[in-house]
Amino acid sequence: MRQRWLPARALTVCLCAAALVGCAGDVDNPDDSPCKVALVFTPDPAEASPTAPVRAMAQVTGYAGGTTFQWKVTHEGGDVPITRSADGSAIDFPVLSAGVYQVALESPGSGCPGASANFNVAAPGTITQAYRLRITPPPGAAAVGQIVPYVDRSNADTSQQALVLSPGIDASGQVRVNGAATAASLRFCAPGSVEPLAEVAASSTGRFTLRLEAVSYDVLVVPAGGAAPMRFANWPAQGGQVFDVGAGVPVGGTVRDPAGAPLSGARVALQVDGVPSTVATSAADGSFTLQARSGAVVQLAVTPPAGRGLPQLLGTSTALDLGLPLQIQYAAGLMTRDLSGLLVTQGGSAAPQVGVVVVGAIGAAASAVAGGTLELQGHLRVAAQTGADGRLGAALVPRAALSAVLQASTGELAVHPLDTRVAPPAALDLGAPPQISGVVMLSQGPADGAQIRLEPQGALAQAGIPTTVSTTGASGAFSLPAAHGGAYQVVLTDPRWRGLPVRVAVTAPAALGPRTLAPRFVLASKIVISNVSSPVVGAVVELLCHACTGVERQRPISGAVSDASGEFLLAVPRRGQ
Repeated sequence: MRQRWLPARALTVCLCAAALVGCAGDVDNPDDSPCKVALVFTPDPAEASPTAPVRAMAQVTGYAGGTTFQWKVTHEGGDVPITRSADGSAIDFPVLSAGVYQVALESPGSGCPGASANFNVAAPGTITQAYRLRITPPPGAAAVGQIVPYVDRSNADTSQQALVLSPGIDASGQVRVNGAATAASLRFCAPGSVEPLAEVAASSTGRFTLRLEAVSYDVLVVPAGGAAPMRFANWPAQGGQVFDVGAGVPVGGTVRDPAGAPLSGARVALQVDGVPSTVATSAADGSFTLQARSGAVVQLAVTPPAGRGLPQLLGTSTALDLGLPLQIQYAAGLMTRDLSGLLVTQGGSAAPQVGVVVVGAIGAAASAVAGGTLELQGHLRVAAQTGADGRLGAALVPRAALSAVLQASTGELAVHPLDTRVAPPAALDLGAPPQISGVVMLSQGPADGAQIRLEPQGALAQAGIPTTVSTTGASGAFSLPAAHGGAYQVVLTDPRWRGLPVRVAVTAPAALGPRTLAPRFVLASKIVISNVSSPVVGAVVELLCHACTGVERQRPISGAVSDASGEFLLAVPRRGQ
């Protein structure tokens, strides 16, 4: 049974960088010591002021001997006066000014470790920055991954007490379609969300087991075979649950080409309220039938058969009634042009075996009618190749403002505008590969070992051109071949996180000159499991944007891996520089 971990929900996290009341975690404790020491602060740093002293409390567990408490608090290199409680296990200290207060506690007893932590106080009016930390335990770890909030108040190197992961439970169940066990994939989401927190594959017996929080989930079950996927709301993570999936609601209709004739070989698929349907292929008479679930928001996708020069169709509507036949009609004005005979050259000579991918967006390319009407947008990707004479064979494309992406067998690339509303040009040229160059810098000098990624954008991305990756030498310089006229996002990163990534949008050729990686500070913490306070080794920690949407919401800003003590250092953007 295959299981793939994705981050799960944040339910048991203790973020002591925010110094919440009652928030505790182990700091610098030897793994084999039964004695555990945690520091707890109150109030929150954002509420600390000279009239509201900070209290630091020591929590010692697993130690039966006598304890003594030796405290020290420093700020900006000087000692801060402290007031001890009667037994010495807690102190109060004033907030003299904004900044970082280092609080240290010596070993409270023989064989018992000390502890230290920073208490960060923002200046009045300081802008805080919210992030998310995505924590993914290694395979086999008895802990559930989580996404937890992190708010930076200090804009400087800082530490916080342990991030505490839940051990979770082993949840299990079985998938059946009309009562028969079947293989399936299952995606577990927070209630009301469609973003997967965990995924698992059920075996041919329909059975699965995975570790989850002991809470409820929305579960999308995608069965093998012809039944439509189905969402189960508020499934309680426990053992023995049966997901009984019915076949779904049949949705039928026809697909017609611009001339109104039946279009065979078109693949039709729906998503209804985010739940995918089965995929149907239209027959010789253009008809199709698929299985879907009932709902309000319908997303329709149609992929035409190859060789017809038609675009893929996409659209979303709340007006369609899937109980009625779904009539899909390509726009009558959508005419095609044959690019056969188009010559591709390089250095003035015919270029054989060159891949040519024609891409572009076409506005109102079709309509779908089922009670209401949905206008469908067209997205084109037609691939062809030149022959021994450097010319294309038959290659139908719509008459529209498009782009042609050329790729030689030796790797050279070029992007050309291609307006097929008029006769195409006699030839398209590859040319010599242009360069995208620059120098990656750190604040103290060139960044050796920095990584450069050329991420294709626009027509290059639509044509499926992969990302180019390279590494700088001691000088930090780079010069990489690119596509003539191609748009890229150049991403400069440092695997050692001495600086944070810088992204630059360019069109080749481009000379970027020196580019300094974004300044950062370091967040230090560790990861433990709540029921035993033992470190989680090899967990991946990623810093994510809090307010972003789409792809940017899931794109890590930086990352780290917890070491043998569960500790990690994570780079965080430094603001105002």
